[in-house]
Amino acid sequence: MLRLPALVVSFALAVAAARPPVVAADVQRYGRDVTTYIRFPGYRHFFSGRDLRLTAEDRIWTGRMLDFEGANNRDEAILLLWAMIQRKYWGVGPYTRDNPRPDAFGSKGWTEFIRMFSQPINPAWYRDGYKCRRPGGTAVNDPGCSEQKLQRRARIARTSFNELKPFVREVTDLFMAGRLPRPPSVVGVVNWDDGGGRALPHQATFPFRTGNRYFYNATGISKDSPILLDIRFVVNGEEVIPSADVPPAPISQNLLLRMVPGGVDAFDSVISNFARK
Repeated sequence: MLRLPALVVSFALAVAAARPPVVAADVQRYGRDVTTYIRFPGYRHFFSGRDLRLTAEDRIWTGRMLDFEGANNRDEAILLLWAMIQRKYWGVGPYTRDNPRPDAFGSKGWTEFIRMFSQPINPAWYRDGYKCRRPGGTAVNDPGCSEQKLQRRARIARTSFNELKPFVREVTDLFMAGRLPRPPSVVGVVNWDDGGGRALPHQATFPFRTGNRYFYNATGISKDSPILLDIRFVVNGEEVIPSADVPPAPISQNLLLRMVPGGVDAFDSVISNFARK
């Protein structure tokens, strides 16, 4: 008789073999010729206007960020991505300011912006980056420049989209298609950490489990900000207001797996490891 973990693994592999990849399903749902922009309220970010176009490069780097910044489930991946979208508008120094500064990141594209913030994909923290290069790096004695961390970042930079966790691929493609939902609990979050340091003021709480800690700005005024609620997508020329309702989860997080303690995590871990081989 199979033990419970073995049963979960067997079921996960059988389902994975039977269903098409998440990427293929999203392509079928939204079509191949989708042009998506993020529309930020009341500010002209680029010479072409206030819309930030998403590109194929943005897809792979967004996925890598979500996977390696510690999003441990689908809900947290959506949260983490909205934290970055809202941070792009709120600007630098969100812990001390009460007003957004949408010009703070100038004309930086999406990939350049997220790589500047997310250490696992930040080129400044690569072996030849200005922080970790030897000699002359500005942070060579920092734990972030350890050989283990350098090797990990090099491995992340080589990770293909299909090697990412299934829920990461799904959320990334919802974003790229302009269909990323915006649950009410994510509005106003502009920062996170891995929980290893001193907590910042105004920590956010959520109705789901998270691997990181998430924060509003220092005074908490970004929470439920009506300005941030004006952020939306433009898909093939049509404005799309993000839905507050998260669409049904793919089969990796369906009711059957939720009935098994640890079933969802076991499934995603098995499929992710299978894809990396």
